[in-house]
Amino acid sequence: MKDRLTLLCILLVLQVVQLACARGGEITTNFEKNATLTDQQVRSVVQLARECGPTEPTEVSIGHTRPLNRRFIIVRGMEQVNGRRKSYERVDVLYSAWIRMSPHGSAKRVGDFWANPPYRMKMQFATFQLGGKPVTIQMSDEITLQTADTIVDAFVTKKFRFKQGSHESLDGSRLREPSWLIYDKRTREYKMAFGSLMNYEVWFELIGGEVVVQNVSYVDY
Repeated sequence: MKDRLTLLCILLVLQVVQLACARGGEITTNFEKNATLTDQQVRSVVQLARECGPTEPTEVSIGHTRPLNRRFIIVRGMEQVNGRRKSYERVDVLYSAWIRMSPHGSAKRVGDFWANPPYRMKMQFATFQLGGKPVTIQMSDEITLQTADTIVDAFVTKKFRFKQGSHESLDGSRLREPSWLIYDKRTREYKMAFGSLMNYEVWFELIGGEVVVQNVSYVDY
């Protein structure tokens, strides 16, 4: 009887340790009311993420595609901070119960979950002071902070101009909510999104330190 109780205690401890590895202090979960995972499913998702890249997953949460609003699972790796810049690796995991599509031929799978190539992404951000408050914008390390400061300040203070002959317009209130900034080496144009749901997408050039807007699109999600 004593040996049996000892064995049961060992098994219980092992279960607690396994659960802590998936949902304990190092890994947090952030689910939605109608989109949750069981403890075992979280373990499967974390296992898949480790096979894809991040060696230290820290968070499992729910994401949504735009504009189709399909649910998927986001696994974040350890955040790296370097001054105003920060980054982390991310794996997007698809779940057969939430999405009607087949895995890519080279997808990595664990049970009902899979991740398509390139398996993981490096998410890069920079922090700016807007109106006395820190605002984080998704931005590649290829763009210097000095250049980004010039661009962000030009939009926030409305010190930009449209290209000659343009009939575009911008809602100034939206320009206080920059979301991400990218640079296209092929066209030598920048692209910036504004709004919590990235409602505005603005293409522009930086000419002699001046922001010259080429095109504006409004995305209604």
